This record gives sequence, structure tokens and C-alpha cells, in this order.
Amino acid sequence: PFQMLYYTAILNGIIAPPLMVLLMLISNNKKIMGEYTNSFSINILGVIITAVMGIASLAFLAGIIF
Repeated sequence: PFQMLYYTAILNGIIAPPLMVLLMLISNNKKIMGEYTNSFSINILGVIITAVMGIASLAFLAGIIF
């Protein structure tokens, strides 16, 4: 059971960055969000956090492969 939780957490970490990019795109779309789109500062934070998650996922995958 604990091993399945471990692999589920790994899968979640790998899938998270593309989903975060999708959420950033949706939250900045005025057609979808109307007046509630992200502010500039929230966009900067979102890009930084998404980039960190993406780099961490790539580093993890590189550690497994190489």
C-alpha cells in the first residue's frame, strides 16, 4: 500500500506542471474569466512556481533515466 502511495505522489508531481500551465492560460483568458483574470503580480508568481515545478519534474525524470 505504501509503495502505491509513493508512485502516486511521483505521478502527481510529473502531471502537475502541464496542468499548472493550463490553469495559467485559463485564468488569463478574458473570454472565460471576464473581469476576474489574474493580475500581473499573480502571473509572475504563477510563472515562477510553474517553472520551478517543471524543472523539479525534469530533474527527477533525468535522475531516473540517467
